[in-house]
Amino acid sequence: MKHPNRSQPEPVVVFGTRRELRDDEVAVRGNSMGKQESVSAQVAASPSAVFSMVTDVSRLPEWNEAITDVVEAPEHLEAGSVWKVRLHALGQTWVSKSQVSVIDSVTGRFAYRSQSDDGNPSYVDWEWQVDGDPDGSIVTLTADINPITFWRKHL
Repeated sequence: MKHPNRSQPEPVVVFGTRRELRDDEVAVRGNSMGKQESVSAQVAASPSAVFSMVTDVSRLPEWNEAITDVVEAPEHLEAGSVWKVRLHALGQTWVSKSQVSVIDSVTGRFAYRSQSDDGNPSYVDWEWQVDGDPDGSIVTLTADINPITFWRKHL
């Protein structure tokens, strides 16, 4: 989904463009429902530029190779906003719906819940934290993965 009236943002590469993460870069912790994964990286861009990038839903397909397109997006993100993307992974294609729980450019926190748009109760809670650093920003992405159904637990 393109927004023709938007000015072009400062280029930002978050975790490298479509970059594979090494095992030592990802921390995995168990929880009662599923698992939680977290990764942090230094980014050579200002916190405001990074925050703008990760909260610009229309740009998701540029840096997330699983997202093939944005199906639906609000003009402005705020708590409660919903967007939908088409994903392709593991030989399957589906629509995922996300709803913002927190978006705060002052603290650099962006959190939302994603789940498939087919009624499956499984979900992932995502949280981005963007903090200033002398060389730009430190970005931390945490995913709290909650597979509820049998097949989602065993994928």
